[in-house]
Amino acid sequence: MNSYARHSLIFPRIRFFAVLIAITALAPSAGAESVSQTVDVVATIEPELSLTVAPQTGREIDFGTLYSSPTEPRLSDPIRVDVHVFSNLGRPYHVTHQLTRPLTNEAGMSLSPEALRASVNSPADVMDHLGRQPRTLFVSDARGRSTDQTVSYHLDIPPGQASGRYRGTLVLTVTAL
Repeated sequence: MNSYARHSLIFPRIRFFAVLIAITALAPSAGAESVSQTVDVVATIEPELSLTVAPQTGREIDFGTLYSSPTEPRLSDPIRVDVHVFSNLGRPYHVTHQLTRPLTNEAGMSLSPEALRASVNSPADVMDHLGRQPRTLFVSDARGRSTDQTVSYHLDIPPGQASGRYRGTLVLTVTAL
């Protein structure tokens, strides 16, 4: 084979490989193509509706020492109770209160359940008498957002009320509507 024939066979191959290498270097390779995959992200947040009650007098509503008059009813000073509701339910709720055990002394003498009164956010608000049935204390907004309320409790002392240490049970409940 002459040298021209040999060069004509070799040089086209070299040119072909050079062009192929240049095209391969400039063109995106199969690994450089974009590939996407969708992955769902999931988180579960537990529903919660909670109530925290904090009397200014500690763990209980303690009116302290009160005096009975032989002829006139007396009204105690207010005891402030902070009520906090946490809700992530996204719907309204209401808070009720109920005197489940009337205020009774050691001798078994009781104050009427209506003797305990409450007002929300200000002692000057209209005071609502409690009773043995649950009474609505307040209702949330339409979205059921968490809230803080201050409730002032008062005690009516009727004329001639028997002496003694009176104890009862007040239950506050938060209920989703």
